Amino acid sequence: NQIFRVGVPALTAMLVDLSTEFKEIEIYCTPGNHGRVGPKGWGNPVTNFDSVFSEVLKLACQHIPNIKFKVTWEWYLVFYIWDWGFMQTHGDNIKSWMNLPVYGWTQKVMRWSGSIPEKFQYLLLGHFSNVSYLRWNDKKIIVNGCFPDSDDYVTSQLGMLSVAEQIIFGVHKNKGVTFKYEIGLA
Repeated sequence: NQIFRVGVPALTAMLVDLSTEFKEIEIYCTPGNHGRVGPKGWGNPVTNFDSVFSEVLKLACQHIPNIKFKVTWEWYLVFYIWDWGFMQTHGDNIKSWMNLPVYGWTQKVMRWSGSIPEKFQYLLLGHFSNVSYLRWNDKKIIVNGCFPDSDDYVTSQLGMLSVAEQIIFGVHKNKGVTFKYEIGLA
């Protein structure tokens, strides 16, 4: 129901509108724990409705010539804007300490920068349901918010508000990310 009656139609309509405003749109999709089939969403990572959703959205938008998709079924994806590397992962593989994710973010960004073959300056995350931005040494961590404005899981399990907001940012050829805005979706 969420994929075929709500998500794909709503995002396709939004992308059709955006395609008239931008010369080119590139969409990068990585799976997380929300779409996993199994108990508490921890089933086999290859059986993941996040990836199914991304593939269906890609098919729904194939008639729009200026929209390009990069969908991975792996846990992360590195892409480049100009020469700036962005590592994108959902973030469900990062543990919080005392319900605070910052320690996990900083540990993972340091470890991944030395263990994955692609080089990156920015780590992009979802999963934590709140917009955040953090600099750690030479890496910058950008965490996106939620689409829904109320999420029982976030409230009951994490004791936090689910704020419907996303981050939009701009990348300068020579300076990297130069501006960020929180976009309220409620």
